[in-house]
Amino acid sequence: MGSLPDNVGGEMNHYFSMSDDFSREVISEVFDNADFVIRYIGQLCESDDDLEAIEETVCFLGLRWQDVTPELLRKRFTAFSFFTEMAFFSFMPSVIAASIEDPLSSHLAIENIIGTLPEPSSFYLREFYGRRWRMFNARQLNYLKTWIKCPEAQFRSYFDLSDLDEAVSAIDRYLCVASDLEDRAHVF
Repeated sequence: MGSLPDNVGGEMNHYFSMSDDFSREVISEVFDNADFVIRYIGQLCESDDDLEAIEETVCFLGLRWQDVTPELLRKRFTAFSFFTEMAFFSFMPSVIAASIEDPLSSHLAIENIIGTLPEPSSFYLREFYGRRWRMFNARQLNYLKTWIKCPEAQFRSYFDLSDLDEAVSAIDRYLCVASDLEDRAHVF
């Protein structure tokens, strides 16, 4: 338990088991570069003069993803709509952990996040959401995709399967970008 499967980062040929591969230890290993504290409101929400955004996100100030409880996600599930790219990236592991620990409390946060994946119609929203998802590397995107597809995930019962399939397709598009960027980084 807690050891990262060899195929994380490559194409997934099997589903993770919920008990081992979505433990906080494995999540920490996959999202090792997301373990930081956001200390300023400008790092937390897109608009520091939008009172609704500040109200929804301020309770995340000073927290690491490990400190976020399913209860906090239930109360502030819309925070992910207002987060900056850094905050979205930083707190994504908390949603994965909460989905395993308390699927009922976390399903609204999951719905909010999955709603950012399909191709939005407006250029602004495509750019806004795209910047967030481009923060993740290929390994993390594969992990997120497997989490969404995992048949044992209780949160799946709250969603239409076509919405989840659309979310996975969107992750695949971001995976193409992430893989291309990582390949280019190895050249230099």
